[in-house]
Amino acid sequence: MNAGGGRRQLFQKHPEYLEEFDAIAKDHTAGLPQNLSVRWLNLTIPQIRGKLKDHNVDVSDYHVRQIVELRGFKKRSFVKFKTFKDLKDRDAQYRKTERIVSQCLDQGIHVLSIDTKKKEMIGNFRRSSQVLCQGTPRSFDHDFQSYSEGMIVPHGIYDVGVNTVYMPIGVCY
Repeated sequence: MNAGGGRRQLFQKHPEYLEEFDAIAKDHTAGLPQNLSVRWLNLTIPQIRGKLKDHNVDVSDYHVRQIVELRGFKKRSFVKFKTFKDLKDRDAQYRKTERIVSQCLDQGIHVLSIDTKKKEMIGNFRRSSQVLCQGTPRSFDHDFQSYSEGMIVPHGIYDVGVNTVYMPIGVCY
């Protein structure tokens, strides 16, 4: 096959489709004032297609996705990256805590580390872990709280000095 053969791309024939998209996106784009390279649309592909149709541009969802991609948009998720507060010497907090813990332990004072985890529904629900078994474990197809037999609230207390854990599990109905 010769180079350049085949059908011309839709947007080479109709560059006005991109211009129509730009006009629509202008009113439906948001972003971060502190970083102009981060922008997002508040429209879905079918909504964009409907708005293009209102501007006499009748294209498929496939072509709308191509337009969106050509304009630099793609599906992304937020990434946990930023801290709430930037501390000058965060490590100093840990060193201070370690020093206080050592002093308390030297004086025979108990040091407890207390932690709690998220609430979990009690019942036959799918869990993300795996288990070795013969056959397939079965659970409800939905995790509705109305099917729950209550909630557990796991929390732990760790005595640093004697290396002992106490783990009560609270239950609420």
